Amino acid sequence: MQLDYPAIGRRIQLRRKQKHMTQANLGKAAEVSASLIRGIERGASIPSLETIFRISKILNVSVESLLAGVPSAAGPAPAGTHKVRMLNDIMHVLYKYSDEWLHKEAGDVGAGY
Repeated sequence: MQLDYPAIGRRIQLRRKQKHMTQANLGKAAEVSASLIRGIERGASIPSLETIFRISKILNVSVESLLAGVPSAAGPAPAGTHKVRMLNDIMHVLYKYSDEWLHKEAGDVGAGY
């Protein structure tokens, strides 16, 4: 399964607008340019994992919610739990998509995997 970058961008844009933020505000908070945020929202730029993590924290949504469209719990996380939640989200997404990737790679190399 491939990540749908235009859909990721639409989810980021929707959440950004729900929080009444401009692309410039989000870019500044995420330590990236407003033009990168525009590109991500249009699906023309592929964000790094670090950028996805920052955006998820700023927009108060899970990484999985941004990447896969899985609804996340509303409201801020209790103090100190954001990193744990983020790591759990990352692990879940990686686990979910790595199996398919591994099968594809194993098919390219041979049946020994």
